[in-house]
Amino acid sequence: MPYPLAHSLAGLTVASATRGEISLKRDGKLLLLVPTLSLAPDFDFLLVFLTGDPSYHRHFTHSILFAAITGLLLARFLREREKIRSGLVFAAVMLSHGILDCITTPVGSGGPMLLWPFSWQRFAALPREIAPLLFYPSFQWMLVSVENFIIASISICIREMILFGPLLLGVILIKMGLKAALKSARDTCAVQNKSLAIKS
Repeated sequence: MPYPLAHSLAGLTVASATRGEISLKRDGKLLLLVPTLSLAPDFDFLLVFLTGDPSYHRHFTHSILFAAITGLLLARFLREREKIRSGLVFAAVMLSHGILDCITTPVGSGGPMLLWPFSWQRFAALPREIAPLLFYPSFQWMLVSVENFIIASISICIREMILFGPLLLGVILIKMGLKAALKSARDTCAVQNKSLAIKS
């Protein structure tokens, strides 16, 4: 199961890829909202706690429908200018959680219910042969001692930074390159138009 760091990085990657330029000064609230949204599906632990039924984890809160409804309602509540577009971005950020759970869960294990309520199937896509490379120790093992917990947490966070950090960085660099290329193209067109106007 991915840690909050991986889910936050995945959410920030999706938001960075689907929105315009994001700046710390202008989009501070968004940069707090996105990691929160990317972690929100795991609030189903409250249902597990209240009912004592572990099957509620990775249930409806991890579905495409739940992400879409929540994203659109949130965009309306926050009075976003482009409600549909912002709602879809928020939905994509939330959905990144379920997809990440799916691709990091070994085949045959209890993955997320992405298609709820149309299907109760749990999706898991990680081949068992490479599952050890994404080793996520059980909570039972981690809680044996403080030392186990610290060692596991540090190693998992480092692994998640190595795996998911470059994705976010790559998206940011690509967007910066595209922005620079578009600006250069506009400047070239402006110069050409100016020279044509002078000739005529």
